[in-house]
Amino acid sequence: MLYRIMKNKKKNENISTEEKVEQLVENVNTQKREEIKERLMFGEILSRSVGEGYKCLRKKDKKEFSNVVMTEKEKFKKYKLLTQTKIFTVRDKKENKTAKTENLKEQLILEFFDDEEMTRIAADKKNITKNQIRKQKRYLTDTLTNLYKKFTHNSNVEVTYQRLYKYRPLWVLYPKESSEKVQEIRVLAKFILMSIC
Repeated sequence: MLYRIMKNKKKNENISTEEKVEQLVENVNTQKREEIKERLMFGEILSRSVGEGYKCLRKKDKKEFSNVVMTEKEKFKKYKLLTQTKIFTVRDKKENKTAKTENLKEQLILEFFDDEEMTRIAADKKNITKNQIRKQKRYLTDTLTNLYKKFTHNSNVEVTYQRLYKYRPLWVLYPKESSEKVQEIRVLAKFILMSIC
């Protein structure tokens, strides 16, 4: 009889978590209910005690502890239990904050380049498509270094020149030399006409 019990225990150790839960819930009778209650109570007590112990740790120890606990993060994801681990994890909060600030900076840069003072809409009606977003071509009104100075002066967010260059939208182009020369000639012609009249 002891041999059968040991054999059943070995079989149960190889079964996945999902199968164990299925077996427990499948035939719920009075004997199984007690076993389910005991296991659920054990899990609840364990998670609470781990959470309370985690609160007492120093910041450095908290990081190490969360690294140890989250070694099998894929299993938590698979069974949709990541929300249960928020009690004793550190990293998710930092990653979310940095991602939010990056998105905010990118959005500010896009709005900056769509401003009429910084870029002008191209005369031709050709559109540029990126990620299923169609936008009309726009040309920079000034050099990128001068626009960077304007951006840092007008906004409260710290952005480097490289980031501004990196997040410049695909539809914002450098002006063509021919179009600049045409504009200069027009300005000179208007100036000459005004001086004559």
